[in-house]
Amino acid sequence: LAEAPDFHSRGFRGIAHLCAAESHRGGGGRQVGCGVVILGASGVDALHCDGGEGGPSHQNVSTGLTLYGGPWLTVTAAMGPGGGTLGGLRAKDGALFSLRERSDFAATAVALGASPGLVPEFELYKGGGGGGGLVEAAVLGGSGVLLALKVDGDLMAYRLKDGP
Repeated sequence: LAEAPDFHSRGFRGIAHLCAAESHRGGGGRQVGCGVVILGASGVDALHCDGGEGGPSHQNVSTGLTLYGGPWLTVTAAMGPGGGTLGGLRAKDGALFSLRERSDFAATAVALGASPGLVPEFELYKGGGGGGGLVEAAVLGGSGVLLALKVDGDLMAYRLKDGP
């Protein structure tokens, strides 16, 4: 956060802890590449901070992101197989989406100073009015179980492989 004083001076809406699991045979599901994504007060701007697992000489790096399709109420982690992916609750209706990197975003755009972007990939839970939207969501570790809190106070639990 020290690298992005303009970002944190405006406040935050949400935070997600991301860890990608090793997928090669013999990896034992060990988590690697941990970090956090902090959603800014705008609901569109975010900051990805790596986890700094490299020891005392490791250089922590933060990257600005734009989360398209929002504004977003909050962000949540581990929305896909193996974790390491990001989900977002859309502010206008409480719908829960899995977010992915923009495939059309060229590395040259980042080199020119543009923020990498994430776009909605698919809707995991359809929000709606009348208490149907979500206000918070979390995936319980690598279990694939999604806990979701609805506007009307109902707490729901789903196995992601089965769907809501």
